[in-house]
Amino acid sequence: MVRPSLWLGAGFALLTLLLAGCGSGGGTTSTSTSTSTGTVSAFITDNLAEDYEAVWVTLHEVTVIPTDGEAQTIYENAEGETVNLTSLDGVGELLSVSELPAGNYDTFEVRLDNELSLVPSNGDDAISAYFSNNGSTDYTTEVSGDLVVKEGATTAFALDFDLEEFDYDPDTDVVSPKVVAQDEEEVKLLQRTFAKMDAVVTEIVDDTTFKVRNADDAEGPEVTANLHAAASVFEPGQGKPDRDTSPLAVGYHVNVNGNYDPATATVTAVSVKIESTGEDDEGDGESDEAEGTVSTYDADTGTAQLTVSDASFLPGAETIKVINLGNAEYARGSTSQLEEGVEIEVSGTWDGLVLSAEVVEIEGGEPGHDPAGEDDLTEIEARVEGLHGKILTVTILEQDDDAALSSPLRLDIAGVWFKNGNRPCLKPDVTAEIKADLAAGEASVIELDDDAFGAHPGCQVTAKVEEDDEADEEADDSEETTDETTETED
Repeated sequence: MVRPSLWLGAGFALLTLLLAGCGSGGGTTSTSTSTSTGTVSAFITDNLAEDYEAVWVTLHEVTVIPTDGEAQTIYENAEGETVNLTSLDGVGELLSVSELPAGNYDTFEVRLDNELSLVPSNGDDAISAYFSNNGSTDYTTEVSGDLVVKEGATTAFALDFDLEEFDYDPDTDVVSPKVVAQDEEEVKLLQRTFAKMDAVVTEIVDDTTFKVRNADDAEGPEVTANLHAAASVFEPGQGKPDRDTSPLAVGYHVNVNGNYDPATATVTAVSVKIESTGEDDEGDGESDEAEGTVSTYDADTGTAQLTVSDASFLPGAETIKVINLGNAEYARGSTSQLEEGVEIEVSGTWDGLVLSAEVVEIEGGEPGHDPAGEDDLTEIEARVEGLHGKILTVTILEQDDDAALSSPLRLDIAGVWFKNGNRPCLKPDVTAEIKADLAAGEASVIELDDDAFGAHPGCQVTAKVEEDDEADEEADDSEETTDETTETED
């Protein structure tokens, strides 16, 4: 079993803090007299325990302590970042980017809300539990590890919330957590690293690239955001989303979602939401957000039950009620795609019982409308037979409807979003889940199975979008070489 963990990365001057789960936050760097610094990427992930459908905790602060020198606060969020630890199986989410003085760090302090919520897998009501019964509102756990930050280098580390080793006492409602520090090599084994950044735009590079800093760290390092070919850039209430940087400007407050590469501090953005347009425009405040799978949907009332995987609040149950879906703005997809099994992200207002939707994004949907005129996408499980240019040939193993499909199936992947992995992973016999518009013969989303990773050179866990002909030609040459080798072996 893959162990999701809290991953933290470190290097010479830049620290990237990643959190496996939903949410955003800011990072700070304490003062130091050292002039030698390094780049650090920090992640959070966890082990997937079978007893609980969800384990919701609230993270406030992460501090690293060197063997000789001042402690450095690399993540701080006064309101707290709510995280479902069970959603972090093999993935890591960016929290912040920071700078650390070069040196050795052997102690990590993690400050959480003392209260956490456990949602049993058997359908029982959620349990309000505590890390300590001393009456405190906060709980701090100290973890030993070995983080080496070298001048001019980039590295990463992780704090693993090992849920299988958590101990819960039902008589006292006290949970004893186990958190383990893991090194850069273990970070590389994560199937996916992604960002949900609360950020401020610092530079518009070109039509598809811009730079940001964490909204709570105006002096922190920059992160580069490259727009995916099917990206959605939008401001709620301002019409159809764009696919380039034209709606953005320096100083805009944005939420950036996409796959993240800790080695280069780069996000491949699939969604950019404009929260406000500058310091003098405070906007309407941050929305409550939830992500998950639709379990039921009533089109007449615009109401759904959502099985929550991540949220910016404590839902208190495995499923929540979402209303106003018929009147909400759709940044990706439309109401016609809402049905059981569809994965969505919802921004709106949570009153403790119900989430009133304001903005909805449907996974695999086109910006602002249904993909290619289809009401929904077909989801298939398939085995790769070959990749030639931008055409992927697969054999269908399973599908989510009764439509008669020819197999092998040929799909154009020019605008596909890799939920994990990249083009070089698409080698013969690799299996994947694919969402596609079969009428148009186009794939929208590819999620690779574990068998894709580690077996093929160039196959990277963090998704890359190859946007130039040279990259495509290299992938094609690699494919042809593999085919020739296979034929020789046969």
